[in-house]
Amino acid sequence: MANRSYSESEAWVILFGGFIVGIVLTSVFWAYATAPDEPEAINESSLIGANITLLEPPHEFEEFCRKIKGKSEWDNTGFMKCELDEYDDRNLMLMNVLCKKYGLNLVYGSLGVKCEGISG
Repeated sequence: MANRSYSESEAWVILFGGFIVGIVLTSVFWAYATAPDEPEAINESSLIGANITLLEPPHEFEEFCRKIKGKSEWDNTGFMKCELDEYDDRNLMLMNVLCKKYGLNLVYGSLGVKCEGISG
């Protein structure tokens, strides 16, 4: 078998191909090595003694936002957001009332109107 010499561009392709294969194999290894054996179920009894609280969904906030055809979001830190893509003067006034009721910030412009922040 004769020795084969590679051109400079072929050598670079082989080098970069080796890097890509190495990165992929390393990623697969770490994904497998760090995956938990079984996911833990979170329920209220497992939170006893932990510094975590489960908040009730803000039903009144969600209902108000839904009535004016908005999209509501919230999380367990107290953050709430109601967003309208398009708005008119009536919806702007309603959003202002919603923001004042929950102590949130009113933001509006060309992308719509939103009432967001951490409720206090």
